[in-house]
Amino acid sequence: MAEDKNIDEFLSELYEFGQREGGMMNVGPEGGALLAWLVGLIGAKRVLEIGTSNGYSAIWLARALSGTGGELVTLERNPEKAQMARANLTLAGLNDLVTVVEGPALASLDVLGGPFDLVFIDADKESYPAYLEKVRTLVAPGSVIVADNMTSHADATAPYREMADADPGLDSILVNIGSGLCLSRVVETG
Repeated sequence: MAEDKNIDEFLSELYEFGQREGGMMNVGPEGGALLAWLVGLIGAKRVLEIGTSNGYSAIWLARALSGTGGELVTLERNPEKAQMARANLTLAGLNDLVTVVEGPALASLDVLGGPFDLVFIDADKESYPAYLEKVRTLVAPGSVIVADNMTSHADATAPYREMADADPGLDSILVNIGSGLCLSRVVETG
């Protein structure tokens, strides 16, 4: 793995690239740091990401997983973005910790086995409720589910937030970091 200072510089460049190019709604530096902190806090061994984009958040997650001995499975429907993410993970020296799965996330979720300790959802906002429904079968008590864009896309993500809040097996809070994150601690299986 590349040195942390080099990865920090690479993450900054990658975030700026995503901002310039558009179409890559990365979680941002504060959101990435929170995800990495959560991996360490819960000692995550298995992490799932829905929406890889250019690999920005995957790098944050994989770097944290290198400290826990864990692995990341990340789902991306766009082949060009999946290829870009693989290249960026290789440049960061983290590709051996990550499996990039190409194709529609809902179909991929049907064939993945759980449990996952941490799930990060940052894909097409309209599908968030369907993702949550599938993900609930892939997590166990103590797992954490994080969904991005709760404030930046509040109208589109409102159904997800309502679903998470209504689920008695989830203890959820909204965190105003970046585009707004909904953090849900799994207290009972779904």
